[in-house]
Order: sequence, then C-alpha cells, then structure tokens
Amino acid sequence: MRRNWDLVIYILIGCVVAFGAYWAAVQNVSDEALVKWGGLALNTSVLFGYAIKQYWRFRRSTVFWAVMGSVLIIHTLIFYLLLRNVHQWRLAWFLIMYPIELPLITVILDSAMRRFGRQHRGGTPHA
Repeated sequence: MRRNWDLVIYILIGCVVAFGAYWAAVQNVSDEALVKWGGLALNTSVLFGYAIKQYWRFRRSTVFWAVMGSVLIIHTLIFYLLLRNVHQWRLAWFLIMYPIELPLITVILDSAMRRFGRQHRGGTPHA
C-alpha cells in the first residue's frame, strides 16, 4: 500500500510540474521570471520537503504543522520581497541559502517540539 501511495504522490508532482511548464510556455513567461519564481517554487519544495521528511515522526502533531506552516509563510514572504526588488537573480543563489535556512528550520522545529510537543527525539536525519 505504501508503494501505491508513493506512486500517486510522484504522479501528482509530475502533473504539477508539467502543468507549470505548459502554463509558462503559453503565457510567454520571461526567462528572468522563470528563474526567480520557478526557482523559488522548486527551492521551497525541496527545502520544506526535506524538513518534513526529517520530522515525519511528528506528522500527527498540530504544533509541528503550525510551526512548519509559520516558517513556510515567513520563508515565502522574505523571498517574495527579495525577488520582487532584485533585478537579476541566479538559480544557483538559492543553493547558497540552504546552509542558512535548513539549520534555522531545524533549530526552530527542535525548539518548538521540545517546548510544546509531547515527545522530542532530535532533528537529526535518519534513514
């Protein structure tokens, strides 16, 4: 059953990406806008997907989802303000942000789960 669910998720992700590419082509989205906003969407998906995977054991916790949602809103708002005011943004610059954002998200989630969650087992990656 788990494999079926994973397959459904992968198909949905593929459909979203295909629709986004189709929409960008039909709307004649500029390369600059595609790098900025497409890069933000990809970066955010990878960053928060990884964080959710690392903290999956807390998936039934309201605190976890409230904190994750709050951090996601803050992340998106900061990048929206940044990208709206920067004329040229390179896709690789998102990669520079990972060593800053990922530890920050980890500290915030660890702190919230330790303080408000029922049990805490650290945010270290596991297989």
